[in-house]
Amino acid sequence: MIDVLKRWRQRWWVRWGMDLAILALIFWGVSLYNARHLKETGEQLEAVELQRPDGGSEPLWEEGRTTLVYVWAPWCGVCSAETGAVSRARGWVGDSVGVKSVVFDWRSPKQVREYMTDNQVDYPVLFGTKALYNSLNIRSFPTFYWISPEGRVEGTAVGYTTSVGLVLRSWF
Repeated sequence: MIDVLKRWRQRWWVRWGMDLAILALIFWGVSLYNARHLKETGEQLEAVELQRPDGGSEPLWEEGRTTLVYVWAPWCGVCSAETGAVSRARGWVGDSVGVKSVVFDWRSPKQVREYMTDNQVDYPVLFGTKALYNSLNIRSFPTFYWISPEGRVEGTAVGYTTSVGLVLRSWF
């Protein structure tokens, strides 16, 4: 049996496949560990109105469709990389899923507006509150919540997520 495994490991594509599978398992395990403290699927969220950078306000989730809520911070490097993935996912899901983002840990509204311009943010940005931060149990950035039209948690994720991953989680 050991000889068979050694022969299989000598093929480059088997080695790479095994290494990628191990890496994927580690990534998946870390993601699950980081998400352990987030709200559970099915939990009802309190209805909240949050301020936008332009001075207006809007609710955290949308009635009539699932809402992907992307939680981020301006200083977060992974969040900067995630911005493009969220924009692409928003384009792919069209009107079937609402996409909003909530920014925490910011110094000034000007800093957030500059971030939005520099990173070409094309989805709604809302200013998070300390109460919402505590309610959502945010411990790291980026964090994602999928919220039903009734305000119930449908899913969560922590860390970098690809556009394809965001779309699949939004639809299924």
